Amino acid sequence: MCPWELEHGELTAIFDELESEAIQYPSCDIAGCILVGKTQRPSHGERAASERRSVRAPCNNAYLVRSFGVHSVHWHFGEPCPPTLAVLFARVWVMQIHSSVYLAMLAITACATPTRPGSASPAPETTEPSPPPVVEATAQAVYRGASVWTGNGFEALDLAIGDGHFVAAGQVADTTRVVDLTGSFVVPAYGNGHQHLALADEATNRGYLHSGVYYVWNPNSRASFITDDDRAFWARPDTYDYKTSMGGVTTPGSHPEPLYVEQLSQWVYPGATYDDFYLDAFHYARSEQEVERTLDRLVSQGADFVKAYLLGSELYTPPKADGTPTCTRGLDPALVPHLVAQAHARNLVIAFHIETRHDFRVAVDAGADFVAHLPAHLRPPEDPTQGQLLPEDAEAAAKMGLGAMPTYSIARSRADAALARGVQVDLTATYAMQAANLRLLQDAGVRLIVGTDLGVGTALGEARHWVEIGGLTPEEAVGALLATGAALFPERRIGCFEAGCEADFLVLAADPRLDMAALSAIELRVKAGTALTVTAPAEAIPARP
Repeated sequence: MCPWELEHGELTAIFDELESEAIQYPSCDIAGCILVGKTQRPSHGERAASERRSVRAPCNNAYLVRSFGVHSVHWHFGEPCPPTLAVLFARVWVMQIHSSVYLAMLAITACATPTRPGSASPAPETTEPSPPPVVEATAQAVYRGASVWTGNGFEALDLAIGDGHFVAAGQVADTTRVVDLTGSFVVPAYGNGHQHLALADEATNRGYLHSGVYYVWNPNSRASFITDDDRAFWARPDTYDYKTSMGGVTTPGSHPEPLYVEQLSQWVYPGATYDDFYLDAFHYARSEQEVERTLDRLVSQGADFVKAYLLGSELYTPPKADGTPTCTRGLDPALVPHLVAQAHARNLVIAFHIETRHDFRVAVDAGADFVAHLPAHLRPPEDPTQGQLLPEDAEAAAKMGLGAMPTYSIARSRADAALARGVQVDLTATYAMQAANLRLLQDAGVRLIVGTDLGVGTALGEARHWVEIGGLTPEEAVGALLATGAALFPERRIGCFEAGCEADFLVLAADPRLDMAALSAIELRVKAGTALTVTAPAEAIPARP
């Protein structure tokens, strides 16, 4: 039955018992649960070196769970399985991180698919991640002599690649191609978690790949502009990988509605009106019922995650009796817990646009997965107490496993643009607040994720900005950048170099911790096991938010 709370020996024994029986079931109706043993959360930057053993039952869609938190139990469909089950599939992780052992088991069982809480119909079918592959192919290439990023530093390793994944070093044949990388540094490819310039075309693709960015989130796009051909483009092994929230969740008159209706209708979508954008680029959530309708619509549109807007929620006031908004402060904070719970019930993670400390706490306390922006990403709020996060905020965020995308380099970009027009902008107070927030979150163990809300080649500038304002050390900023891709695509094995991990990586000329300029000195780009030939973009890449 699940959940089980198990110690190391018990969990291993159960796995051994299941291993011989799991292949006996020809078909099954399945649901999933994650079973977590006695654990504690690793500190920021620590990386699990895992022993993974797996068996697979011949059941359709047998791999159900996207990711798990090491200190809590998560149900795939939001409800517990019945108490009497036949377990058909199991995988055990035994992870040694320094002196702590982390245990978890994923069980696929023969219980019927439960319905979502509050719903009379089954949860919608979703495209679930493939299991970590057991790669048995002979290596097609071996990269030797490089220093390879381990999550905590660099280690001399040889990397063998077969069928787009890393394979065991012993699986090398006489015909295997050997590449000498002596003196070079191998790192995971970069990611950008907040990027609206994400077109399915070769120019945009060249811009991302040339800058080393393989993984992109677009946290607000027009659903009607994402086609099957676009999805096929992003699915190619030689293009950047893409996720989108489709339209954002907000309230009438609040961001991003004015951006689309008043501005982008003029210079990006000429002639488009409110009716073209509503239910496409933005959606409303003014009641629990509307929250659920909106999320169901996003699921039907193919959203990969949810983007929602808190815009100074400490000043939120309800609309008038006739429905006329009294402010443009985004979502009612009282609805946010329901929004988060319902997004999770539909297997969607949720990211919140935030402006203030109050917004941050509303998102964290509701169980949000990410915050897009941090306070003072443009300038300090009018109330300075709303710009500075407090230790209890950081502690709560770390406990919830929040991923924070500061987008702090936006302030610098706008100041540079103003200076080009002859206008000097004093960013002293802004940078001081940004640096303090970064330091606080880093020390608390909150995951900092690179996202820029700027142009295609800006991910490295965000990481450098954190260092230049005194928020992080170079090593901390580099670590966050190199962990961003895996944070954005946790259902995949990327950002790692063990057998079975996807063979996506960059080869740098020097150690980026010593000189962050090395992050852009890319000698080789490898994606899905194939070396890419990427020329620098010839011109600026157009935007379509």
